[in-house]
Amino acid sequence: EPSRKPIEVLETLRFSPNEGFTRLALHLDRVQRSAGAFSIPFDASRARTALSNCVADFRSELRVRLALSEEGELACAASELPPKKEPFWRFAISESRVSSQNALLHHKTSWRGFYDTALDSYPNCDEVVFLNEHGRLTEGCRTNLFIRRGGRLVTPREKDGLLPGCLRRELIDKGLCEESEIYLDDLRTANDLFL
Repeated sequence: EPSRKPIEVLETLRFSPNEGFTRLALHLDRVQRSAGAFSIPFDASRARTALSNCVADFRSELRVRLALSEEGELACAASELPPKKEPFWRFAISESRVSSQNALLHHKTSWRGFYDTALDSYPNCDEVVFLNEHGRLTEGCRTNLFIRRGGRLVTPREKDGLLPGCLRRELIDKGLCEESEIYLDDLRTANDLFL
C-alpha cells in the first residue's frame, strides 16, 4: 500500500482574555463533522479542556490552533495575534481551478499544500481567491468570500467547493447572509466585497 502523509483536522480560533474563544461551539462542531467524515475519534469535552489549558497563562489576544490526529490525539498551540493589517487587502484570482466534487475542500486539514502554493505564487497579495470548474467563485486560501449585491449579503454555495467558515455559518443561521452562485462579473458590480 503506498504511503501517504497523515492527515490532521485543524481548527484555528481567536481567544481574548475578556471574551474567551470566539464562536467556540461552532468551531468544535466543525471539528466533530470532519472527524466523523474521516472516521477519527473526537471528544469535544477533551478539546475544550485542551484549549483552556493552552491559553491559561496568557493575558493577550491569541490565535489558537487545535490539531486532531488520525488517532484522535489533540494538540494545541497559541500565538499572539499579529497587529491588525490594512483594512483593504490586495487579492488575486488563482489560475488553478478547484473541483466542486473534491470532498476535502469542505474540511480544514493539514493537507494545505495547494493553498500554500497559491499564496506563494502571488507574493504581492494578501489573499488568493479560487474559481471552480464552472467558473463560480468559492473561497480564499484563508477566508470565506462575501459580497453585498442589491443590499443583500451573499456568499458562495458550499456545494461549489469550499470550507464553510464559522462566521459564515453564524451569518447564514441568523438570516444575515445567504448562499448564491457568484461569478467574476459579480465582483465588478458588487456594492461591497469582504474576505
